[in-house]
Amino acid sequence: MAAGNADLRPEQRWQFEAAVERHFWDRGGLVVSLLHEEVTDLQDFVPVGGGLDAPGNIPHATSDKLSLTGTIPLDFLGIKNGLLFQYNTSPGIYKCPADASTLETPAGVKLPTPRLRSYNLSQSVNGVSYAGQISDAIPHFKKFTDIKDPSPVNLLVFLEVHESEIMDTQFGIPVVPDWWSTGYWWDIPANRHNQGANFSFADGHVERWHWKVPKIITISRGQQQAVLSDEWDDYNRMEAGFKQDF
Repeated sequence: MAAGNADLRPEQRWQFEAAVERHFWDRGGLVVSLLHEEVTDLQDFVPVGGGLDAPGNIPHATSDKLSLTGTIPLDFLGIKNGLLFQYNTSPGIYKCPADASTLETPAGVKLPTPRLRSYNLSQSVNGVSYAGQISDAIPHFKKFTDIKDPSPVNLLVFLEVHESEIMDTQFGIPVVPDWWSTGYWWDIPANRHNQGANFSFADGHVERWHWKVPKIITISRGQQQAVLSDEWDDYNRMEAGFKQDF
């Protein structure tokens, strides 16, 4: 049952707002604001008897809203706090201009913050580090003068990573001691640049590789992805750019 109210009066609102703004960390900012409203003749449903209600006016009402907005620069936690930044101090070189991906939580929830980088360092360059230590379980070179097989012109150093797979700072792939995992991608390269990815090598040159098969993620984050039957040329080409054994 519905009913109108010919005596319904338009509500009137008076708003009072105050805000405090604070800047920090050069580019960081925080704004706290309080909005207070005084409302006369608030329109709402009011009881009319018999357990029923109808549109009516509430003589007076108030509303308070506290909001907090801010900008927090996080680059000091990432690129600028990394070991390599002292040698390469331009943040732009760590991210591909075509990479429009954003940060994700460990559960895979996408955040609005753009990523800081698009590249990982090869497992063949000083090995894997989980708690700051160099792993002896991964074949790797410790000095440039040690690089023999593959040679510096063929040893992959920085690798462009697929935006759905960039979770840590190392690009890994199974080599001879990891025979049990041969045929699986540990990390998956990018598929940008017209089905390709960019790589740098130990001698300093850079190449763009075109994939025979598009690189599409079919697994949950952090899992190994099996090499497709028609993808072995791409996989073998990648693996050849790593130190194969101790």
